[in-house]
Amino acid sequence: MIHPAKSFIDKITPPNRLQAPQSYLVATLLVLAGALVRRWLPDVLSLTPFLAFYPVLVLSAALGGFGPGVLAIALSWFCVTYFFDSTPGIIGLQNPAELGRLLVFLTGGLGVSIVSEAQLRGRDRESRQARELRELNQLTNLGSFMIRNKQDQIIHWSDGCHRLYGFSAEQALGCISHDLLQTKFPQPLQEIYAILQKTGRWEGELKHTCSDGNGMIVSSQWVLQDSVLGRAVLEICTDITRLKSTEESLRTTTEELKRSNEDLENFAYFASHDLQEPLRGINGFLTLLQKKYSEQLDAKANEYINYAVDGANRMSQLINDLLRYSRLGRKDWHFRPTELGQVLAEALKNLSNTIQEAGAEVTCDTLPALAGDSIQLMQLFQNLIGNAVKFRSPERPCQIHIGGKRNGANWEFSVKDNGIGIEPEHYDRIFLIFRRLHTRQKYPGTGIGLAICKRIVERHGGRIWVESEPGAGSIFHFELSTGSPE
Repeated sequence: MIHPAKSFIDKITPPNRLQAPQSYLVATLLVLAGALVRRWLPDVLSLTPFLAFYPVLVLSAALGGFGPGVLAIALSWFCVTYFFDSTPGIIGLQNPAELGRLLVFLTGGLGVSIVSEAQLRGRDRESRQARELRELNQLTNLGSFMIRNKQDQIIHWSDGCHRLYGFSAEQALGCISHDLLQTKFPQPLQEIYAILQKTGRWEGELKHTCSDGNGMIVSSQWVLQDSVLGRAVLEICTDITRLKSTEESLRTTTEELKRSNEDLENFAYFASHDLQEPLRGINGFLTLLQKKYSEQLDAKANEYINYAVDGANRMSQLINDLLRYSRLGRKDWHFRPTELGQVLAEALKNLSNTIQEAGAEVTCDTLPALAGDSIQLMQLFQNLIGNAVKFRSPERPCQIHIGGKRNGANWEFSVKDNGIGIEPEHYDRIFLIFRRLHTRQKYPGTGIGLAICKRIVERHGGRIWVESEPGAGSIFHFELSTGSPE
């Protein structure tokens, strides 16, 4: 038998549920409206005192469910008892007709409230399912994803997962995901679920096996969700097998390159070190030959000996510079708090004769204390200031300024001169080893000074660059970190 209240409710489309306290306030206002109608139309509604409150009861239950419906029943009963009964405040239970009308109102009201509550819950469930369906449709843009219940059984298997793993939805649904994909975890599964329960999400790399038996590495993101089917886990998977292979190849190449660089440094160190002894022997014998037999040889022979001695001396200087450069990669660097003002003063002391002979004027800002190797930083300032003196302009007095300023987390230093300047196309070349822009006769040296500067700055975690205007001067900038270099 179909309940009359349910039959009536099924014929209307209930609106969205009102939430408390609005639903209870609306029920109260509807009861007041019913009481006013009952008072204005006493003759029309005289058949039963509850007649004006039936629509109130139905609307209250339809809008708010069981709670507002019961509230409407109680308030309607109160209004009838105290305002519309012949003996206000007293329920005439001795009158069977009056008792029957009360029982019908109570039974019908409770029935309407229960049915309305069931319908509203059904509509809430349908709305939630529709929302989750929309979210699932939006998730298709994420590619490969699955949804698992609390038993780790797959309850949704996207087309992306089908393409990624080769398993169809019919094969995957209902299976334990970790068994289906033969998952290998980076940590115990219990720890992963503990993180998931605590934070609501987990990210990591997993190893999965496809339907064809091939393995793959995926970047997996787990998100804990409340579903109409209970607590569920959304898992989004991205194939990173090729990326991991590339990373491994890059790591291997980097290690090989590092080993190759170390081998080259070792070769340069030992070669330059071992070449010094025979070169000193050649230079010594040439010098003896020049001293002992210079009077017995003609001018041409003495000229050739002079060329040989000069070449041996230049070769010795090149080897010494190469040895000095290679030591930068072999020696243990001692990074400790260093007063750069003291380091600069030491460099200027070493260059005092050169600066005095050139008539150069050197000024500087107040420099900070940073973590670094004081010996190498002194070599850095000494090379840059020495270059500024060497490449001074003959047209004006040499002026050099050393500056420093804070630049975010780093300090930027500069060595500015008013020398001959550098063409823009040579900005990168000058930092390469043994690269010269001028002839040896005009500017002596081996062309290794700036390469050493670059290596010192990079070992301190910084960078060095130059700005210049040909004929007007150059500014060499370098940045050093305020913390200890890696």
